[in-house]
Amino acid sequence: MQKDIVIGNETIPMKATAGTALRYRQVFGGDLLLELANVKKAKDITAVEPVQKLAYIMAVSAGENKERASFKDYMEWLDNFETVDLMEALPEVVYLYNASKAGVSTAKKK
Repeated sequence: MQKDIVIGNETIPMKATAGTALRYRQVFGGDLLLELANVKKAKDITAVEPVQKLAYIMAVSAGENKERASFKDYMEWLDNFETVDLMEALPEVVYLYNASKAGVSTAKKK
């Protein structure tokens, strides 16, 4: 699933696929689903870091150079945005990721 998400004055194409969680683990070494579950429980500002990382992974996935994803590139990507602009976009990032995981089939037996 792909969607353009506005962060500040920039429109960033983002793509969530079956490879998103794997790419997240490859670049950041963490379990995306577990870290997103912890975000829901936390109440402090540091809890948004996994969602920022997810935004980066989905932005890289929408581009041509998926293999360039790295922590160094992530830090450079973050420097392009104001904190408040990125924070405002995070709900859309999570929505896009969750929508890509939603099942489209219905149960045959009820």
